[in-house]
Formats: sequence, structure tokens, C-alpha cells
Amino acid sequence: MSERSGSKTSGPRSLTIAIILLVAAVVGIAGYFLFKGPQQQEAQIRPVAERAAPLPAAAPGQAHFGEERVIDYDRMEYDKGQSALMALRKERYGIDESLDMIVTSDEALRVGQRTVSMGTILEQLAEKRGQVVERLLQTDRQAGEPKEFGIHVVKPGDNIWNLHFRILKDYFSGKGIALAPRADQPAPTGESTGVGKILKFSENLVHIYNLKTGNIEADINLIEPNEKIVVYNMSEVFALLDKLDHSQINLIQFDGDTLWLPAAGNSR
Repeated sequence: MSERSGSKTSGPRSLTIAIILLVAAVVGIAGYFLFKGPQQQEAQIRPVAERAAPLPAAAPGQAHFGEERVIDYDRMEYDKGQSALMALRKERYGIDESLDMIVTSDEALRVGQRTVSMGTILEQLAEKRGQVVERLLQTDRQAGEPKEFGIHVVKPGDNIWNLHFRILKDYFSGKGIALAPRADQPAPTGESTGVGKILKFSENLVHIYNLKTGNIEADINLIEPNEKIVVYNMSEVFALLDKLDHSQINLIQFDGDTLWLPAAGNSR
């Protein structure tokens, strides 16, 4: 009697345990998929989201035109990197406000919506002078550093004479010498002053590049605001200025092609 009753009791009990185990297994499996599923899905989606993320904007002053760094005229006022670079380059020549930019032969420059490589400008200058641009660039590499060119962006009211005079005043101001406001004007006798002769000769050292047409202009007196730049070969211009003795500036002679500087110590 007792054995029969024990078997009846153990049957329902075993069934109950089996049900509990089954429920626990179902809960465990459900929990696994609920917890693991989102992780797997997130792992699959995350790389796609990262690849789709927008690229960071170029750092100020680090925009590139092909392989060349771009010096952007319109960013100069608020781009601390570019303004500091320009200040450093100008300081080496002892000038400040008379040029907008100093750009090297391996850089490009941007004014408004137009970007041009200095290499492109040099190619046209080389053709104009009958030189081979590859030879010029090779000379730059052999010298260990690219050439530098001063850039002035043409503004309303500009003319070549006044632009040259500004550079001359800026240069001498850096040496503690103040040129008179009318030092470029003819003497009472009608003869050109030494400053006037320098400015006339300086017209041979600059070129006008038309950003709109992409050409070197033949007539340097036709300057259009916001569409042209004045390009100065810094090594040529300042090789001349560094030879000047302000105390003998009125002894300078100019024959239309050549500028004759007085010999050192000549006080005639």
C-alpha cells in the first residue's frame, strides 16, 4: 500500500520539475537572444555608420589645390595660421602692409572663387621671357627652397606707380627711414627724383595676372579691381632695394632700361 502511494506522489512531482526546467530553459534562451541580438546588430551597423560619417573639414590654411597648399586671400583676416605665416614671411623682407600675400613657387593662391597655381603663372612668365619653366623649377630645388613672390590683389583706385611707392615706403620704414609723401614726384626743375627713377625701373620687375582670363597682361597700366593681381619677384625686387643707400638716392640714374646706382662712398 505504501509503495503504491509513493509511486503516485512521485509522478506528479517529476512532471512539475520537468515543467520548471522547461520554462527555465525557454526563459534562458529568450533572454540570450534579447540580450545578444542587439549587440550583434549594433556590431553589424556601427562600421557602416562610421564609414558614412562626413569627413572633417580641412584645417584653416591647409586647403590644397592638387598637391599644392592654397594661400587663401579671403581667409587671411580670420585664419590665424595663414595670417601668422604671412607675417613671418613679410618680416624677413622688412615690410608689412604693402603686400597682401607672399606665396612660394610650389603653392597656389585663391582670390574669391578663383584658384591658380603659382606654377601656372611661372609657366607664362617663362614663356614671356623665353625661358624654360622646368629649368626655373629645377633651380628652385637645387637652391633648397622655392622662390617667393609678393602678391597684391588689385583694389579700386590702385595704380602701378602708387603700389611700387607703397612698397618702397614700407621697406624704408622698416629701416627707420621715413620717405616724404611726395618723394616720388619730380623736382622743381622737372627732373625725376631718385625715388621716381626707382619706381619707373620697378615696372620691369612686376607682372599683372588676370584671374578671370588666366593670362599675363601685356599692359600693366590696365588694372581691374578684384580680377587681377600684381606679382612681384621678391628676390629681384629686394636684391635691388638692399643695395640702396638712402643718403645717395638722388644720385641714381635711369636710362629707360638700366638703373645705375652710385658707387659706395660716392657723395657727389
